[in-house]
Amino acid sequence: MKEGGLFLAKFLVFAAISLAVFSFALKPYAYVLMYVSDAAGRVAMGYDISERRVEGSGVGTEITFVYRDETRRLPAGIVAINVPPFLALILADRKLRWREKPLTLGIGMLVLFASHVLLVFLALVLATSFRIVGSSGLAQGVGTVTLALPFVLWILLVRRDMISRGFTKNGDKTERANEAGA
Repeated sequence: MKEGGLFLAKFLVFAAISLAVFSFALKPYAYVLMYVSDAAGRVAMGYDISERRVEGSGVGTEITFVYRDETRRLPAGIVAINVPPFLALILADRKLRWREKPLTLGIGMLVLFASHVLLVFLALVLATSFRIVGSSGLAQGVGTVTLALPFVLWILLVRRDMISRGFTKNGDKTERANEAGA
């Protein structure tokens, strides 16, 4: 239990620091996200956005697209809200040595960025281009999945042993019991 309490304390400290850094880095991140999402829409759909901009600052930053005189806004802070917990999970986990953390963070951030591009694409581009009924619900579904993504990535990149031992403290006994019952 002592180890779990230490991990939780470290996670909370790193989460607070990550959230503070996140709020300062969000506007530049939103610009990159806006241009990559726009390029993805051009390639996938062949459309041309007449205007694109990033407005606001901190967690109030919004990405705005104008297509065929219709304005679509998406709060960048909501799109990328899964970044601080991912950073905190990786930084707080003592299983990774400090020299391994940059590669793990890089891989995870690439996956998170791809999920952010997908979310912006679904929320703004498809809804604007095709007027898909319920497309905002589709975007909300993808958004819900992206909230869980930091924890899934943490397990896959750092804590794969949790899967193999069945999320129990003593995985060997669980595996032997499963084999004996089979």
